[in-house]
Amino acid sequence: MAKNSPISTFGMRLVKAIIAALVVVLCSRWLNADGRGVLSVTLFWLHMIILVHEMVGGSPIANLIRNEPIGSIIPAVWIWSILTGIFGGTMLFFFTNLPIFWILLIYFPLAWLGTHYNYYQGLSKVFIRNNLQVLLEVLKLLVLLVYYLLSPLISVVHVLVVYAITHILVYAISRWVLRPFFALAKQEMTKPPKILFSFGITNQMAAILQFLSYRIGVVLLANFVSDAEAGVFSNVLLIADTVWIFANSFGTIAHMKILASNNETYVARLVSKYVSISLIGTLLACFLIVLIPSSFYAFVFGADFGGMRAISLAVIPGILALGFSTVMAHYLHAINRFNLLVLSSLCGLSAQLIFHYILLKELEGLGAGIALSVGLVISAIMLYTFTSKILGKKLVLMPMYDFRLIKNMIKIMFYK
Repeated sequence: MAKNSPISTFGMRLVKAIIAALVVVLCSRWLNADGRGVLSVTLFWLHMIILVHEMVGGSPIANLIRNEPIGSIIPAVWIWSILTGIFGGTMLFFFTNLPIFWILLIYFPLAWLGTHYNYYQGLSKVFIRNNLQVLLEVLKLLVLLVYYLLSPLISVVHVLVVYAITHILVYAISRWVLRPFFALAKQEMTKPPKILFSFGITNQMAAILQFLSYRIGVVLLANFVSDAEAGVFSNVLLIADTVWIFANSFGTIAHMKILASNNETYVARLVSKYVSISLIGTLLACFLIVLIPSSFYAFVFGADFGGMRAISLAVIPGILALGFSTVMAHYLHAINRFNLLVLSSLCGLSAQLIFHYILLKELEGLGAGIALSVGLVISAIMLYTFTSKILGKKLVLMPMYDFRLIKNMIKIMFYK
């Protein structure tokens, strides 16, 4: 099986998601819904700082290192990460009561590790990134269990300490793996290309809007309803994230193959097949979600989380929409049409905020789930429209009853 194949990437991401889910289950049971909500809000703001860092140190690097000297990119990314950390930490210090020290101790290795992941993608070594991501989740689980054995009264700060330790360890390993890459960068040291900044700002606007679309409900629930409701909603998003790894796996590999090809017909066929497969896989997963009873959520996460079933059902249209549109988003990203990603995300987020305003206080978590689905469906429709317009008649989604799709799925999974 090819190391960079969709099935390999999907398998590693599935393992990562399962281990990450175990970490969330333990945190939910130890912190209860209130603590889970506080942790989710803390991680929300941490990732907002990360997204600002990725204006320079994010996914555009995967595109640029193929055409620009490596030494022109790495120093700029490193300096930007430090400035972003200082700025983000200062803002959180003045406007929140969050544990700034631990947030920054997680931020720096997380930001640098995220940059490494983009180096791996640009170098067509996605399998190394996949292995490191799984290792990170394994270490989180092990260190958290050790921490619990030493001090059974786990708090949010304790969980942040675990996150800091594990991110530092995995960053150190990744830095060692990339030794030849950084040695080459030292030989090619030069001024950063202007496109590094223009690329990133446009692209990250889309990424920030997408992140807000997925996670803004957590912050709104914490501010206007309760931390407990935010904690319950966060665990629903965990289920959605687990389902989305199927589409994300195919999207990541499609992105890599699109970057490496100039054949428009091949790209159109690739996008068509991967979108179809992603949608079918997401449909099957959503069918399983429908079958899960409330008692299961309460048994796994704790008594505070029995309300997850209703919210999960409300989120299903959004899960399907994202499963359908993820590959198309990767396609637009790979051809540098960031403006279209920004527009689709902005429209989806705007619609979502309107529905949050209408539904949140009356329906609480259920209202947040409905608002999330509305926003993601609107974004998906726009992404499909943009992709179809660019590819024209070349984009043909395979009908679900076409048995040839199964044959194509097998070929794609094992194609190097």
